[in-house]
Amino acid sequence: MDGYYMKLDFLNPTGSYKDRGSVTLISWLHQAGLTRISEDSSGNAGASIAALWGSSGHACLGFCAHQREGSKNRQIEAYGAQVTRVEGSRNDVAKAAENSANYFASHVWQPEFRDGIRSLAYEIVRDLGWYQRPQAPSS
Repeated sequence: MDGYYMKLDFLNPTGSYKDRGSVTLISWLHQAGLTRISEDSSGNAGASIAALWGSSGHACLGFCAHQREGSKNRQIEAYGAQVTRVEGSRNDVAKAAENSANYFASHVWQPEFRDGIRSLAYEIVRDLGWYQRPQAPSS
């Protein structure tokens, strides 16, 4: 195949490919019956989880480094999440989220998030015709 091909994941609801992971993780969280979560990202993953989780009417508590300010934090808050700023390192932020009273829905540690991100590779393989689904045998 000649030319360049692009996946336009910036067209996802929050403008990030991280929506792929969030939708899979959040589906699993709903199936588990959870209603309150915490997340330790002040970037695209935090915004994505806050948007998709918040759209279901549930509470999300985001944790970020105290010195971290910017548009992503404002985006997270705009989706209805409460952002808590933590003094210290990135590790301190993760520990604060993990130790909150909410379920720690870490985009780093939850395998469901990674499963959703993998869908990007599966789509590329399918879209470029690198894999053909076997046909069911006829009876």
